[in-house]
Amino acid sequence: MDDVAAVAVDLGSSSGRVLLGTVRDDVLTLTEVHRFPHEAREHDGALSWDLDRLESEIGAGLRAAVRAAPVPVVSVAVDTWGVDYVLLDRAGRRVGPGHTYRDPRTGRIATPFYARLSAEQRWAATGVHPADINTANQLAAELAEGRELDRVSALQLLPDWFAHRLGGRPGWGRSIASTTGLCRPGAAGWSEQVLAADGVPPGWLGPVTADGTVRGRWTEDDRVAVVSAGHDTACAVHAMPAEGEGVAFVAAGSWSVVGLETPAPVVTPDAFAAGLTNEARLDGGNRLLANLTGLWILQECVRQWRDDGAPADLVALVAQAERVASSGVTIDPDDPRFVAPGRMADRVADHVEQQHGVRITDPARLVRLVLESLAESYARSLARLEQVAGQRVSTVHLVGGGSRTPFLCRLTADATGRRVVAGPAEASGVGNVLVQLEATGRLGSRADRADLVRRSFAPVVVEPAGAR
Repeated sequence: MDDVAAVAVDLGSSSGRVLLGTVRDDVLTLTEVHRFPHEAREHDGALSWDLDRLESEIGAGLRAAVRAAPVPVVSVAVDTWGVDYVLLDRAGRRVGPGHTYRDPRTGRIATPFYARLSAEQRWAATGVHPADINTANQLAAELAEGRELDRVSALQLLPDWFAHRLGGRPGWGRSIASTTGLCRPGAAGWSEQVLAADGVPPGWLGPVTADGTVRGRWTEDDRVAVVSAGHDTACAVHAMPAEGEGVAFVAAGSWSVVGLETPAPVVTPDAFAAGLTNEARLDGGNRLLANLTGLWILQECVRQWRDDGAPADLVALVAQAERVASSGVTIDPDDPRFVAPGRMADRVADHVEQQHGVRITDPARLVRLVLESLAESYARSLARLEQVAGQRVSTVHLVGGGSRTPFLCRLTADATGRRVVAGPAEASGVGNVLVQLEATGRLGSRADRADLVRRSFAPVVVEPAGAR
């Protein structure tokens, strides 16, 4: 492969990164050129993202990446978390705020929402497990509120919106569309049944298209192609240096996603009962997975401690947590009480005291409890996935920010009883770059992709306790 550079804009729900991916001598290196925190804030009574600021940060980071690149930048792509969207008027201007999936408005319309189509019917129609955060639920709340809807002519999901703002044609990518609860299984197209039941104007949505396509050219430099990358977890799985059966993945970020690759969606009563969902892979396949609360709990704990004036560094706290004794109790990270932002350390401590009769206020002990709880939730989900898919997993690839935490990797290996292969840490950014190299004709087969990842990012292998 010729020496080349691509820019990955990787937006998570608590921070954004602009990463310069450079391939030289058939080795990919990833350099962070711009990072910025962001969070949802109250705006006109709604919990919303500051999309104008995000767009400004993306532009600043992209310009910095182009300046820093040692070889020509040929493309850029944006990946984001799932389910969130913007509404547009006929001139392409945003209508209303950029709601966040954590806004409580969806809970207020749950009864009529599921009266129109039950949870089981929605599952059968889409292969996506119903949840309040889904785009379908958010749109139902939007339509119930009825604000400025006469101005709306289109809906764009976040990575498609940002790609369009960079200069790409409007589009609806398959991986991000598959998170919405509005598509047929496999995200081959929108579900007419769901759109009709919820009163979503079909004209708001265009055809679902494959990921990894060139949408256009950057408005500031037409030598840079704008590529569709889509969903951040799909990008993370795209970077997994593994092939064949017997491999599961854990993408550990603000959310944790535990899953298996399958050739087609698994839409069975057992999968529904297990709380699983189907999302699209960037290469056209399927991911059968469980969406779990992840490092969000610790991020919110750290925010509380800092707001209270206590020095709180998560890396240092994890190191301390590894040295303290286990409290012997865990929480369910997916308990609804841990969904909303604010005073998370107090909520965890109160819940543990109510459930187990012990009060844990020491930050290091609380961090250890949360990490142990996450590892146990991974193990429970993995057991459900194996049963539903009829697969036996021998190796768990742990990618994303959590792979930087050896303690979490060890806890995961012990809880699951499986070998854990950690990395790449910036998996969503790596996968974003890989799909750009494929879209621009510089990378071919899946085997080529896996070989490049293995050459470029040395994995760390952690064996379970019995094998150490």
